[in-house]
Order: sequence, then C-alpha cells, then structure tokens
Amino acid sequence: MSTKQLPKSLRKLKPVLREQDWAYEATSKGHIAIMDASGRTVTHAAGTASDWRSTRNMLAILKRNGLVLPPGFKLD
Repeated sequence: MSTKQLPKSLRKLKPVLREQDWAYEATSKGHIAIMDASGRTVTHAAGTASDWRSTRNMLAILKRNGLVLPPGFKLD
C-alpha cells in the first residue's frame, strides 16, 4: 500500500479495499492504480476526477472484478 493519500472522493473506499486485501499505489502520472488481492491491476483512478461518472464507472469495474461493497455504499 502506498503512502500517498487517496483523493478525498475515494477515501471511503480505503477500508473496503483493506478488508478484502486489495491495494492501491500512486503512479508516476498522478493516478491511483487499484490492485486486487492477487496483485493484478484492475483499474486506475484519477488523482483529480473531472467528471462524476468516472467515479461511478470505476466502482462498477471494481465490482465486476470481485470487490464487494457494503450495502448502501456511496462515494461523495
């Protein structure tokens, strides 16, 4: 797990990732790579998302790849 902080909009996701042994790390371009428990990069999150849909699309990708979100989970 990287020492770089997740963007504010993704901080609620941090405990969910840790619970399921997923990880994240900063890329050299300022994005966040999110990896599943096996270490495979599943998706990238923008350091500063420019569109509200990007966060929803990222969550959909994570769910399709096995991340289980708690009931009623929402990001700001």
